[in-house]
Amino acid sequence: MGDSSGGVVIGSSANDGAIIDLDGQTGATTFVASNPSNNSPSFYPNSIGQDGSIYAVDSTNGRIFKVDPTTGQSSVVYIGLGGTIPSVAAFCNSNVPSMNVLGYGHSPALLSPPIVDADGSLLFTAQTYDQSATPVCVDNGVDASVDWTTTYHYSAIKLASNGVAATTNIPIQGPLAYPNSLYTLAPDGSGGTLVNWWSGGISNLTPMMMSTSAATPYPTPLAAFYPQLVLGEDGDMYLTDGNAVVKAPPNSGSVEWTYQPTSGVNSVFSAHGGGIVMLDGQLAQIGLDATGNASDPIAISGIGSLLARSWKADWDGTTSSSVLASFEVPLIDFADGSWVAESGNLGGSDSGADMPKYALLPSCPNAQNPCAAEAVENAFGALKTLTGGACPACQTAVYSKQQLGMTKDDFVNFLAREHHFYDATRSKALVGDALCRNASSIHVT
Repeated sequence: MGDSSGGVVIGSSANDGAIIDLDGQTGATTFVASNPSNNSPSFYPNSIGQDGSIYAVDSTNGRIFKVDPTTGQSSVVYIGLGGTIPSVAAFCNSNVPSMNVLGYGHSPALLSPPIVDADGSLLFTAQTYDQSATPVCVDNGVDASVDWTTTYHYSAIKLASNGVAATTNIPIQGPLAYPNSLYTLAPDGSGGTLVNWWSGGISNLTPMMMSTSAATPYPTPLAAFYPQLVLGEDGDMYLTDGNAVVKAPPNSGSVEWTYQPTSGVNSVFSAHGGGIVMLDGQLAQIGLDATGNASDPIAISGIGSLLARSWKADWDGTTSSSVLASFEVPLIDFADGSWVAESGNLGGSDSGADMPKYALLPSCPNAQNPCAAEAVENAFGALKTLTGGACPACQTAVYSKQQLGMTKDDFVNFLAREHHFYDATRSKALVGDALCRNASSIHVT
């Protein structure tokens, strides 16, 4: 999983299940976060917060940890309260059963891996159960036994950044068909959560979904469990099971349209203006508008068996000879939203970041080695100085080009406009807004 600074976060089976962060440039270990529960194999990186914090769930003990992205130090941000289990002693007197309660224990709170909403809230599910005891006489009243009744509880939890938790009941009857099969998929776009689980018995399994904002369960479109899902600008969700893509509203799951490419579906991305851009099973790029109309596939030259968006918003993958490479792919104008790619964002870190319109470049004024903001401004100042003075090469290479239609004065006046440089990989500014639609200033990615 990608961290927030271009590195990689991995869970280690060695080091007692530690979390390890690796520098993206050098591969060196940035930190090792030791497992705070050596008896728990489930301390594993699950999601990345907007501040770079790493969240890990210890499902054995019902806890969620926050790992500092600089030091690797971990702290508990949530403890799930398990259900109640009494300890009893049963008796039978004249064939009349009775019992004494000796104390109470707790069943574990099984927590799903958390995801991070755009406001920094953690979204996850919890499963608990209570047990109650009823004494009964056995062996013709000679001895006593206990009948146990188990009641299951399922909930979706939204943990705000200030530590306040809001809980929504999920109306599931009885035990899940598979233990630990209640998952959070994505924010629902209305302040709630989309959850997914298996319903029914082993012979008649049905994958179910629910938006906690609507609180009405429905069969998952495409009958898919844990489908890849993105949210569109219109608030609808786009899901794929790897074979087809459907569009449906989060509150009901009622399918509006289905598109099935001949080569299957690799991945989907929400696009500006409605609809999605998808990669099919052969990694060709296909656009689908909000009504399900498809564009012609655009094949990617030289691609092998792997292609994925990187945290820098470019395309990385393997060539047909299994060599790692970056590929030039038609530009995607991503949707203005916070869950536009699988796992929320291009880094695949189960986090939806509602990015600023124009994200600032890294800055370090007066440093010996300039950061991106100072380096770009220095280069821009040098360009204005060069073009504003005597520059024979400028005349030959720029001003004499008839297709440019610009004199030296025109170009100098253009550069004198108010300007802005920003980091497009962390911005939600639309391409047209940044480059074409604003004539009063210059925006450069």
